[in-house]
Amino acid sequence: MNIDSLNIVMSIVFGVGALMFWMSFYPEKLNFLIDRISNNDDYNATIIDKKQKDVILTMLLPLAQKIGEKNHESVEKKQKKELLKLDKLLDSAGRPLKIKAIELYNMKFAGMIIFGLFFLLAGIAMDIGVILAPIGFLMGMFLPTAHVKSLAKQRKISIERE
Repeated sequence: MNIDSLNIVMSIVFGVGALMFWMSFYPEKLNFLIDRISNNDDYNATIIDKKQKDVILTMLLPLAQKIGEKNHESVEKKQKKELLKLDKLLDSAGRPLKIKAIELYNMKFAGMIIFGLFFLLAGIAMDIGVILAPIGFLMGMFLPTAHVKSLAKQRKISIERE
């Protein structure tokens, strides 16, 4: 790998990192999604409370809201059982960031995009090709739900202690 291609890969990795950093802070005053979808009564995006800190969910929520803006009607029709299951999971986890089931559902796809691209670029930067990309896609797909399940488990343990 020559120095020019390494510079290109590193600039792409830096750009993706900057995007992920921006998305992790997603200020509630700049929640432009609410303005864009305020005329739709079925779907309202979650506004992140600054007091709650959850890096994984906070990082994936803005992209999940963008995806949800386009697919919420079809998902709610076709995936009712899945959404009910996710809603119960979110309730048992204490509604982290007050997210909705449709947003958690869309976080799988947002995670696939973000982690897949990150692992793809990392694999290219380490000169091993695209071997890491499928790992990133799978990790991004299962990480949001697994994280909420671990939050539910922690909450259950703390309730039992009290």
